[in-house]
Amino acid sequence: MNSRQVRNLNRALRDEMGEHALIAIDQEGGGVVRTLDLPFPPSAMNLGASNDPNLAEQVGAATGRALADLGLNWNFAPVL
Repeated sequence: MNSRQVRNLNRALRDEMGEHALIAIDQEGGGVVRTLDLPFPPSAMNLGASNDPNLAEQVGAATGRALADLGLNWNFAPVL
């Protein structure tokens, strides 16, 4: 499924379930990537090994923006 198809699906889901519906994905980065036409984020292990909290925050924010653009509002990615 490409980005256009995901956006259309999520739009249709919101039409049925309402604008506040939770639509989730497991986009962890590294070896767990569900959206193949978005940039691949580094794994949590790599981010941790960088010892750079600012980089981790930037990667998380970029991933969140990309997923939100697809209509997804819940990511099952690691948080700690």
